[in-house]
Amino acid sequence: MELKPRYLLLAFGLHALLFALLFVSVLFQHKIEAPAAIEAVLIDAVPKSAPPPKPQPKPEPLKPEPPKPPPPPKPEPKPEPPKPDPAKEMARFKADVLLKLDCDNLTQMKMDAAMRPPEQRKIMDELIRDRSDACRKKQEEKKKQEEELARKQEDQLRKAEAQMRRQQMEQEAKQLAEDQRKREQEEQRRRQAEMAAALGAEEDARAAAAKAARQRTWGDKIADKVRGNWKRPNGSAQDFVCLVKVQLLPGGSVVSAKVVKTCGGGIALDDSVEKAVLKSDPLPMPDNPEDFDRNLTFQFQPH
Repeated sequence: MELKPRYLLLAFGLHALLFALLFVSVLFQHKIEAPAAIEAVLIDAVPKSAPPPKPQPKPEPLKPEPPKPPPPPKPEPKPEPPKPDPAKEMARFKADVLLKLDCDNLTQMKMDAAMRPPEQRKIMDELIRDRSDACRKKQEEKKKQEEELARKQEDQLRKAEAQMRRQQMEQEAKQLAEDQRKREQEEQRRRQAEMAAALGAEEDARAAAAKAARQRTWGDKIADKVRGNWKRPNGSAQDFVCLVKVQLLPGGSVVSAKVVKTCGGGIALDDSVEKAVLKSDPLPMPDNPEDFDRNLTFQFQPH
């Protein structure tokens, strides 16, 4: 591992300091000895040279202290985290606000924006204003669509009502026409019935007249037989006409006889006619059996 230059300089300085300390320590440990007294005898005036001083023993060198281990290298400072980009932070904040912002919570978001820092409040105010405008436009568009839908529905309702009225009028017209047709048919049937009735009545009248004529003929036959059995009472009129009602059984048997229109000659004359009818039993039958009448009234004359 390569040592950095500052670490080399630091190590070199520490070693130099260590040797300087050792040298000073040796100087302080060297003892200063006083010079020894010299006894001398003057012999002559010529001084002799002093003997050389004894060599001082050299101090034992101090054992050098073991070098201290170099201090561990200081850990490299952790790199500071990069400061967030304000633009990105604001963009993220703006995205969060847009995510939360809704047409239903604009008031709450305004209250939240009022408690924000100025920069965030400014962003929120702009977003709230934009969203408020968008919501207003959306509401206006929704109202416009609802009004348009209501107008279309009202128009459809008017058309439906008009169609119903037309159909009702057509139905009423058809009903009137049908009623008129029925009335005309009924009137035609009535006229036909009246005509038929008139024709029937006429025919019935003719038939009745024919039957009456035949019954008169039958009555004349009965009257002829009764005249043969009639005896004129004394003092009776020579000519008279009376109506006699007889009740008959099938076959001509007489049940009863009654003069219903007097002969005009008193009771004796009427009784004589009734007795003649009973004596003529059975009376002649009509030529046509359909002309038989159980209660027949015929006209009686003496001749």
